[in-house]
Amino acid sequence: MQFPQWDIACGTIRSLSKLPLGWKQGAMKLWRISKKSSPGCGSPGFTLIELLVVISIIALLASMLLPALTRAKERARGIQCTGNLKQLGVGLLMYAQEFNNCLQVDWPLDPEQTWGTALNTNQPLTLDVYVCPAYSPHHFESWHFIYGIRQDPPEEYVEGDFGEILKTTLVPKPVEYLLLADTTSRGRNGAGAKQFHNFRVDREKQVHARHGSTAKALFLDGHVEACNRARLEGLGIEALFGEDAVPGYFR
Repeated sequence: MQFPQWDIACGTIRSLSKLPLGWKQGAMKLWRISKKSSPGCGSPGFTLIELLVVISIIALLASMLLPALTRAKERARGIQCTGNLKQLGVGLLMYAQEFNNCLQVDWPLDPEQTWGTALNTNQPLTLDVYVCPAYSPHHFESWHFIYGIRQDPPEEYVEGDFGEILKTTLVPKPVEYLLLADTTSRGRNGAGAKQFHNFRVDREKQVHARHGSTAKALFLDGHVEACNRARLEGLGIEALFGEDAVPGYFR
């Protein structure tokens, strides 16, 4: 069978009479479309195969660009996370200076309070600064779902009836004391896979390495690090690398 020769620019189809009836009807539909889009005959048209090739190239380029765009977004969120922790570090250090070098890290008699509510009362910041943009809830939602503060400082660093107050001047190496970090809820407070306002070194997988297998962390001297597995283990922290699969009660 002889196949038709297309001249879409001029809106004509040669050898149309040799086509079967069904093909002829389809060809006539394409002819009408091409007639509307190419009223003149001064330039060559495009064949259907050429159009499919162009579409395939566009799809291929899109498939190559999307992973790069995803990685760029992840890097941007990581940079924003670092900036958030730096701002919080400045606020917490100022807070400690105002309160005799003390930071309250736990509220055993008032579970509605967190380090965030205390800091926000004395050093107001934009609420989204308290939240890592790369993890649920992504934006400020509750004082319980924010970056986590270390809840279990060594006994020799704390004051208070319940060991709830970190005395910063008692910490011999602030550069090695991890104060705030990326965390995940692990079902605490009925929350599944959300940031959580505290973590304990003696509990595993509460610190969350979600930025390219690193966890962003603020240290007591004010610097921020992207801590990999070796760094976290050196600090006595067994972090979660991957998804928090512990279900929540409410969501």
